[in-house]
Amino acid sequence: METDVIDLSNFCKEKDFEICAIKIQAKTTKLLILCTYRSPSGDFSYFLKQLEGVLNKLHKISTNIILCGDLNVNFLNSSSKAPALESLLTSFGLEGTVEFPTRVTSDSQTLIDNIFLDKNSLRHTLL
Repeated sequence: METDVIDLSNFCKEKDFEICAIKIQAKTTKLLILCTYRSPSGDFSYFLKQLEGVLNKLHKISTNIILCGDLNVNFLNSSSKAPALESLLTSFGLEGTVEFPTRVTSDSQTLIDNIFLDKNSLRHTLL
């Protein structure tokens, strides 16, 4: 198995969009694993724009992309951020896999951490 770090530092801006990636080449499968963070005070529009840029760049290399991280977008409430992010990710064939609260406190539940993957291309690879 071979691994390579993918330099995405030119897309990063502290708090707004932080991301790293690794390419894993196995015998029959190539995976790109991306991990991202967006601060709750980060610029959401900037986050979406940079994420789209990263996905445009990497989708050409492989459609076997796994995106995970702390996005600070709550998929359990009706804000406009979740549908905007889901729309972008869907355009690259990525779907969220987490459907339960990832942070639970005594007075709230949120789903702000998620894993997105292309279920069609990765179904046979991972299952």
